[in-house]
Amino acid sequence: MQALSSPAQRYIHDYPSYDFIDYEKNQLQYFGTAEPMQGFYQKLDRLVYRGEGQINILHVGGSHIQAGIWSGTIRETLHSLHPGIAAGRGLVFPYRAAKTNTPYDYSVDYGGGWEGCRNVEKNKDCDLGVMGISVTTKRNDAWLKIELKENPIIDYSFTEAIVYHSTDAQSYCFDFPNDPQASIQTFADKGYSKITFTRALDTLHLQVKQTDSLQHYFTCYGFKLENNRSGIYYNAVGVNGADVPAYLRSPNFARDLQASPPDLVIFSIGINDALYPGFSAQAYKENYRELIRRIKTVSPHVAIIFTTNNDSYFKRRYVNPNGEKVKQAMAELSLQYNAAVWDMYSIMGGRGSIDTWVSARLAKTDKLHFSAEGYRVIGGLLASALVQDYEKHILTRARR
Repeated sequence: MQALSSPAQRYIHDYPSYDFIDYEKNQLQYFGTAEPMQGFYQKLDRLVYRGEGQINILHVGGSHIQAGIWSGTIRETLHSLHPGIAAGRGLVFPYRAAKTNTPYDYSVDYGGGWEGCRNVEKNKDCDLGVMGISVTTKRNDAWLKIELKENPIIDYSFTEAIVYHSTDAQSYCFDFPNDPQASIQTFADKGYSKITFTRALDTLHLQVKQTDSLQHYFTCYGFKLENNRSGIYYNAVGVNGADVPAYLRSPNFARDLQASPPDLVIFSIGINDALYPGFSAQAYKENYRELIRRIKTVSPHVAIIFTTNNDSYFKRRYVNPNGEKVKQAMAELSLQYNAAVWDMYSIMGGRGSIDTWVSARLAKTDKLHFSAEGYRVIGGLLASALVQDYEKHILTRARR
C-alpha cells in the first residue's frame, strides 16, 4: 500500500501563494526531542499501511477554533491524504441552542427552550466538560438536532455516537425519533451514553423524555459522531473568548476525554491570554502545565503541538507586543514536554504583519481574527507542516 497520495493529489484546497508568508518557516519545530510525535506517527503508520486502528486528534482553542474553518481545513486535508483514512466527523455541539455561532459544516436546530453556559462566563457555576460549553433545558419536550452538511469528497455519515450529558437521577432521559430502535448504553459515572444506530445517519435528533417524576432537567455537553471504521477523528474544541484558565474551569475536561483518549493534542489557546499589556508569560505557562497535567491523566504519552499566536492589535489601535513572549513561552513548554511548535506568528510575518493580512483580505479589520479565506490558508499551512513532518518520519523509517 502506498503511504500517501502523490503531492499533486494531497490537498483538497488550492491556495494562492502570498509573498508576505514565510513558507520556509512552515514546519514543526522541536526544542526538546520528537519522541512523542514519533509515537503518534507510528500509530499513523499502522493506520496508513495496514488500515488498523482509530486515531483521535484534539484541537483546542478559542474563537479561531469555534468558527470551524481552521480546524475543518486540517480535518478535510488529513482525511483526503489516503483512501480509508477518514473515521468520522468527531466532536460537535448544538451551538445555536446556546445562542452562539456554529461551525460551517453542520447545522443546528432545537426546540423547547435551552440555556447555554460557557467556560468564559466566570459568574456561572457549570460542570462543563471537554467542549467547554453546555446547554440545559427544564422542559420534558425539548429537542436538539444536528445535521451534517453534504461533503462532496468525504462520507461523514455516522452509525454510532457518544452523548455527553447529565446522568443523575434528576436528569431526563432521551431517545432518537429518526431511529427509535437505536441502542443506548449509559455510563453514568463517566458522564456519557454510547449510542449504536441501526443505520448510517447524517442527522442526530435527540428528543428529551421524562420517565420518572424526579426528573426535571437535562444538560447536554456535546456529541461525538462516530462509526466503526478505522481512521482519524479530528476533534475541534473552541469557545469564543476562551483562554487557558477557561478550560481549567471545566471540571470534567479530563473525564470526558476518557471516552476517546487523544493521541495528539494541538493547542491554539493564547490569543485571549496575551491580548493586553499586563500579560504574564509565567502565569501562562503555569496554566498550560496544569491543563497538560489533566490531559496526561488520561493519555500519558500524548503528543502535543503548540501553535503560536497570530500577530494582532489590542483595541484595534495598538500593536500587541506579546506575540514574541507567547512564542518564547511555547518554546520553553516544547522543551519541557518534548512537544512540537508550529510558529504561526513568524510564518505570517511577525510583528505588525496583521496589517498586511488585512490588506490582502485574509484577516478582519479588528486585526485579531482571520477572514474565512485566511482561516483556510492557515489551516492549509498547518496541515502541510504536519504532513511534511510525517513524511520525514516515513523516509527515516524506509532507510532502516
